[in-house]
Amino acid sequence: ECLLRLSSQTAATDPTAAKEHMGQALALLKAAYERQRPRPHPHVLLHLARHFFYRRDWAKVRSLLQSVLEAEDPVVAAHAQLW
Repeated sequence: ECLLRLSSQTAATDPTAAKEHMGQALALLKAAYERQRPRPHPHVLLHLARHFFYRRDWAKVRSLLQSVLEAEDPVVAAHAQLW
């Protein structure tokens, strides 16, 4: 739900709301990552890779995308290869 609000009209026009929603979404992704260890869901890994891409943390991006490529879901692995 929080991720959907990121693309809402309010988040797009109100920088404070967008920042708050981004923080909530990142907290949810982190919780999902921690809860699903040692094999988090590939979609969680992709979203985290995008986050670290914009933060320019290339080592984390590479590590997360490598984990996605090793996943058994060919569709998600194909998304990772687009990066």
